[in-house]
Amino acid sequence: MLYSICYVSSANNLSANSLEKLFFETEQNNSTLNMSGLLIYNNGNFLQILEGENVHINNLFSKIKKDDRHKSIIKLIDTPIEERIFDNYNVGFLIVNDLKKQKTLEDYLNWLKQAEIESVDKVVGIIENFINNKYTNSTN
Repeated sequence: MLYSICYVSSANNLSANSLEKLFFETEQNNSTLNMSGLLIYNNGNFLQILEGENVHINNLFSKIKKDDRHKSIIKLIDTPIEERIFDNYNVGFLIVNDLKKQKTLEDYLNWLKQAEIESVDKVVGIIENFINNKYTNSTN
């Protein structure tokens, strides 16, 4: 069964090199486990959306909760899904100050808004609010 989890967390004092390493690990894990999704870093916070088989998603999320690079994890979405939203999205990781990748994501989100996929509006709203700093993790 396909499943999706979306969460936000605060980064635990990560350097640029640590972010690069995290991105590489995320890309490797997602590829190995046939997961799609998105990882965004903005002002010391992460937003991640994971899509894939239920068992893989839950196992990975359990590891994320124990990862000391994250703190104050808040799960926003935890649900079975009919189809993947980010299956065709290939950027995968975005640091909000990367304007080219941000434009690519915005174009993809605009395309998603036109799709007839259940729960797209909620996911797009969460992402847009996170990118535009309308979400802040108050425990940070």
